[in-house]
Amino acid sequence: MASEGNYKLTLILLECLEGQEFDGDEPYIKMNDRRIWSWDLAGRKMHDTLDAKTWTNAFDFRTGKFRTLEGWQQSPNYDPGDFEFPGLSGKTAIQLWEADEHEVLRGEDDFLGELVVSAESIRMSEQVVVFNQNNAMYQLTYLVTDAE
Repeated sequence: MASEGNYKLTLILLECLEGQEFDGDEPYIKMNDRRIWSWDLAGRKMHDTLDAKTWTNAFDFRTGKFRTLEGWQQSPNYDPGDFEFPGLSGKTAIQLWEADEHEVLRGEDDFLGELVVSAESIRMSEQVVVFNQNNAMYQLTYLVTDAE
């Protein structure tokens, strides 16, 4: 068990299983209300298909690569370790949002779901959560380990 309830959260993979927007989603992730990742890190909108050269359907946080029609491509905006969060304690809320380009017409960004982790979430292997809300479905793979 983690000493004094400390743990490390590592984001591993975000996959779009069902896109919300016809022209591609613009998802972003917040951790405790602070934006930690955005679709523009890959420079491509996310969609469940790879029909367009401007889309990706997966982002690998460990390598900074995103999946394309041509295979996995390296993001130029990636810094190793950006998605490892050591020394956490208490509850950590991970939220997935979809930015709304047409905010004037539709309103605010769409909330796609929340994952709350704590020291009680520590497991020996990777875990998966599916965010299935507001006509979109995303799968996030993550790891919660004892504090280092």
